[in-house]
Amino acid sequence: MVNKIIAWNRLTYSVVVLLVAIGWSASGLTNDSGNARSTPLGIVTNKPENGIAVELSDGRWMVPYQQTIRNGAVSFEMIPIPGGTFKLGSPDSEEGRSDNEGPQIEVQVPPFWIGKTEVTWNEFQVYQLAYTQFKEQEKKHKLPADQLEADAVTAPTPIYDPSMVYAYGKGNQPAISMSQYGAMQYTKWLSLATGIQYRLPSEAEWEYACRGGAQTKYSYGDDVTTLREYAHFVKLEDGNEIDQVGTKEVGSKKPNSFGVYDMHGNVAEWVMDQYFENAYEMKAKEPIADRYRPLFGTNAYQKVLRGGGWRGEPSKLRAATRFVGTEELWDNDPLLPMSPYWLASYEAQNVGFRIARSLEELPESEISMYWNAQGELRKDVESRLKEGRGVIGKPILEKLRKSEK
Repeated sequence: MVNKIIAWNRLTYSVVVLLVAIGWSASGLTNDSGNARSTPLGIVTNKPENGIAVELSDGRWMVPYQQTIRNGAVSFEMIPIPGGTFKLGSPDSEEGRSDNEGPQIEVQVPPFWIGKTEVTWNEFQVYQLAYTQFKEQEKKHKLPADQLEADAVTAPTPIYDPSMVYAYGKGNQPAISMSQYGAMQYTKWLSLATGIQYRLPSEAEWEYACRGGAQTKYSYGDDVTTLREYAHFVKLEDGNEIDQVGTKEVGSKKPNSFGVYDMHGNVAEWVMDQYFENAYEMKAKEPIADRYRPLFGTNAYQKVLRGGGWRGEPSKLRAATRFVGTEELWDNDPLLPMSPYWLASYEAQNVGFRIARSLEELPESEISMYWNAQGELRKDVESRLKEGRGVIGKPILEKLRKSEK
């Protein structure tokens, strides 16, 4: 059985354009005076006295850090995830299991950072403002569509029915109605604008971070009666509603043992992998140290979603559950004029994402796979840009930690 998330649009829209200045700063949350400022963001040379820390082989420590955007008004936090080996997928005996969750295979995951919460509207709306900035750039110098592969980003046109996209609120609500392409371009924009390389997690990284060291159905164990302490969802297996429909503010429930929130429920989250029914059989042929990497593919639409979401019943919120986006997700575009699929439509109100960061920056040839459209989706994006139905530009690059020097 394959879990599917599709979307349908049914509303009409009006244009909203915002103009806000953007500023950037960043700081480690547990830095102490003995740590040199030249160390990478999220790395310290002395073990913190308290809080989360991951020891590296060279004696340094990965720590949580906070990055602030929009002149200090908006921030997000990244959590270090220790490296380790775990079993990807679910055993045949797990209740609610689908065939695409096996066979279980061992995967070795290197240390990385992951978003403490799902990306919020507070964060994503700063990216949406790039539309106005890029239109100003376009007046001075129109960038060709082939610069998608370079240091340029496509920006979403204004939303023409905010009542649908923001149906459950803005602020610290997770950004929803999201396409994988929109999530990819957000991570590219964020990376180019901050100088820190962000991306979507791979499917294996996501499950490893979700489990928090556990091999049970959920990050805390198998007892479904405890699930509401860790996950927001509105329906039980029998269809009875137990909560108000829609998302909740990120971080409203308990975190897992890694200190990460909302890995079960709230919104289903895009990961980088293309969907394959036999993905784990394919990965089993690779060396164990390479199995954490995404399975890239040229299919424009069938990508993997994890975490279930508020519409999912408990069996769909397990750590191993895999969903697949379908072409219908992009049938209707809630932007005006129609743009290269940053946002999806009605059913995707259950869909969002969170970001990740590798311990060591990925080479350009690899990170470009995380940031740019491939195959037929790339052709469609370029076609729309040439028709003037989207905008492309270069993010404003600011030096990080200016106030800390």
